[in-house]
Amino acid sequence: MKRRISMQTLVLTAFISSIYHSYGQNCNISVDAGQDQILCSPGQANLNATITGNYFSLNWSPGAGLADSAAASTTATVSQTTAYTVTVRSLSPTNLLVNGDFSQGDTGFTSDYIYGTGGGVGLLSNEGQYAIAANAASTHNHFAGCTDHTGNGNMMVVNASGVTNNVWCQTIQVNSNTEYDFSAWVTSVTSQNPAKLQFSVNGELLGDLFQASPVTCNWQDFDAQWASGANTTAEICIVNVNQTPAGNDFALDDISFREICVSADTVTVTVADLNAALNIPASICQSEGPADLTQWLGPDATPGGSWTLDGNPVINFDPAAVSPGNHTLRYTLTLGNCTEFDESVIAVSAPPNAGTPAGPSPVFCAGEDQTTVLAGLLQGADPGGNWAEVSATPSVNGAFNPGAGTFRTLGQAPGTYLFEYRLSGGGVCHDASAGVSVVINPVPEANAGPDQTLDCTVSEVELGTQSQPAPGAQYSWSLAGSGPISGATGPTLITDEPGVYRLDVSDSSGSCAAFDEVVVDSRITVISGEASIKPLTCAGSNDGGIAVTSATGGDAPYLYAIGEDAFQTNPQFAGLGAGLYTVRIMDANGCETALEVNLPAPDALEIELAANQSNDPPMIAIGDSLELRILLNKPQDEITGVNWAPAPTGCQDCFSAYVSPKETTIYKVTAADLNGCTAEAQLTVVVNQQLHVFLPNAFSPNDDGHNDIFYIQSGAEIAKVQTFRVLDRWGNLVFQDLDFFPNDPVHGWNGEFNNRPQNPAVYVYVAQLETVSGEVVVETGEVVLVR
Repeated sequence: MKRRISMQTLVLTAFISSIYHSYGQNCNISVDAGQDQILCSPGQANLNATITGNYFSLNWSPGAGLADSAAASTTATVSQTTAYTVTVRSLSPTNLLVNGDFSQGDTGFTSDYIYGTGGGVGLLSNEGQYAIAANAASTHNHFAGCTDHTGNGNMMVVNASGVTNNVWCQTIQVNSNTEYDFSAWVTSVTSQNPAKLQFSVNGELLGDLFQASPVTCNWQDFDAQWASGANTTAEICIVNVNQTPAGNDFALDDISFREICVSADTVTVTVADLNAALNIPASICQSEGPADLTQWLGPDATPGGSWTLDGNPVINFDPAAVSPGNHTLRYTLTLGNCTEFDESVIAVSAPPNAGTPAGPSPVFCAGEDQTTVLAGLLQGADPGGNWAEVSATPSVNGAFNPGAGTFRTLGQAPGTYLFEYRLSGGGVCHDASAGVSVVINPVPEANAGPDQTLDCTVSEVELGTQSQPAPGAQYSWSLAGSGPISGATGPTLITDEPGVYRLDVSDSSGSCAAFDEVVVDSRITVISGEASIKPLTCAGSNDGGIAVTSATGGDAPYLYAIGEDAFQTNPQFAGLGAGLYTVRIMDANGCETALEVNLPAPDALEIELAANQSNDPPMIAIGDSLELRILLNKPQDEITGVNWAPAPTGCQDCFSAYVSPKETTIYKVTAADLNGCTAEAQLTVVVNQQLHVFLPNAFSPNDDGHNDIFYIQSGAEIAKVQTFRVLDRWGNLVFQDLDFFPNDPVHGWNGEFNNRPQNPAVYVYVAQLETVSGEVVVETGEVVLVR
């Protein structure tokens, strides 16, 4: 492949090598690296670059294997395909400096030196001065008569000092990222101590130091390259670096600052080195899919060639499209005048055919004796194969004969038996196999279950033992004398009718069947029974009893219960109270009958405690008595005893008594009859606690027999008088009596004190009285003694 590169600027620095393109100038140069070349194998190639225009450097890259990398025509030793680039460097025809040839005189530049001031030997008698002249001798008597370099009349003649200074400077506009060539011509005008000069840009020395020839009027060119980087202006200077003042006299002319142009072109030398080596298998099966031929190239083979099969062009290889046998594959490579090929014979083999099933698998019932020729179950199979059994549970007792390819069903468990016919692919094609099967169905199980009995507990029964139907099984039930039962198509049947039932079961193919019979009997009985009672002793007691005295008509053993209580084996029930009871009798078949038995309540013992007054409750004054009488609904001779609480004085078991309670009292009586039955009654006797005490508010002790004595009168509630005192109005005791019964005038005051009648007046009395209940009360008041 040939490439041309035309670049205006190639920037090279000590650290970076970069290419910058500028199309602002015409470099007036072209480069042609020549036509691309092809070598059939590694060797030598001639590189010839054609260049029009002037240039100052040429270089081929890569340089390895080149006879001369700086020559336009050279020889390359090529071991592999290589692209060679020739790069030519030239100068732009445009000088960016003003008055670089000094044709305009002393203008367009600056200098650290001053223009000549003259002296004893001429204009440049003093060091550190310069002049613009056409002949150096005209500026100094000792300078050689050198003329300018280009012959246009002017040059810069310098009598340099021993100080490093800028001899000539000019500031110009530059392009960033551009490489420039800075050059000048110099000659010595004296042979002593030739000039030592160096370029600088923006105050930095550039390139190598240049020392002028000691031969006068011998113009020499020195230059240096500068990369602008980011700069857009540059102060370019020629610096005197010779610090010896003696001699060091020189002239400058034709100072130039130009862009460097770079032009390049590339020529590719291709080393064909073709490798057509193949790695084709010796054989392939027709059943293989189309093959990508590139997979059969050798590991180092060159891709991109062409293929032929038996002389016919192909782009891939489909073994199914060719006949079995040997075929020739050729691979050819062509590049220019170079050609390479390789070919190989590949054998195509037909795949084996194990056939396909000829129809559905044969089905047999367990217990049958049948022999199946397995080959008959396939169609289209190639001969010469082998049979193998691949059943999950293999057959037993030699039922499978691999040599004969047969299978005998006798003695084999139900299941699907799998067999495989196998053909070898000869190591080229895949082995082939085809499977067939022989099905042995189990004889379906028909289990109608055990004989069952309908009775009073079991009103219906379920026949059959399977809760779920067997896969693929078909069921039907029938009743002897009635035929098939409609809708009875499951493994179980629920019935409430006695009889002989038959269950028929067949498999899904209908070829295997079985049946079973079951008898349903009926035992429903009618029971009769009798019962007796044990009476209660007392009303409200729970000592009664019921006994079932006979049970007939059912099947023993019998069980007995009262109401909804649990059944028991004992026919007797004790601890019963009075009432109507339902006695249940159940036989061994669960059949029941019920007897209604009445357990009557006996007459109750009734008692009442009564008083001989009409008040309810009876009431007496404190100290009075009251007769209480026991009333019964049975004669006293049937009463075994009575009991009082509290007991009247001297009477515990009498039927009447007098009581004198001192406070309200509840009297209870209990009576028992000959059966031990008891009854009780009670009566509250209310005692009026109000005291009845009377003392007159006046008396007249005049012996007229009327109201002559002042004494205490009371009811029976006052048991005695503890003290009785009478006092005059000054508090003097005029009468006192102690510890006597009330209502007795003997213990009263007769109106005398010390046997002397007292004057009529108002007197005060105080009496301490003791009630029959033992309580002490005090009565006070006034009495008027009247005469």
